[in-house]
Amino acid sequence: MTFLQPVYADNELWVWFLALGIFVGTFSLLKLAKWLLHRRLRALREKTKRDFIRR
Repeated sequence: MTFLQPVYADNELWVWFLALGIFVGTFSLLKLAKWLLHRRLRALREKTKRDFIRR
């Protein structure tokens, strides 16, 4: 693992890859949660057939 040993901004390269992996994983989980919530709310809206927002 000598190619992961260089230091950039006081951190080794493997630490940067770990941070990137955590970021991508967190971003993916948040997108999935948003998609699931949107899907459930859409199903609830169609089930009730009411307009709660008055203009």
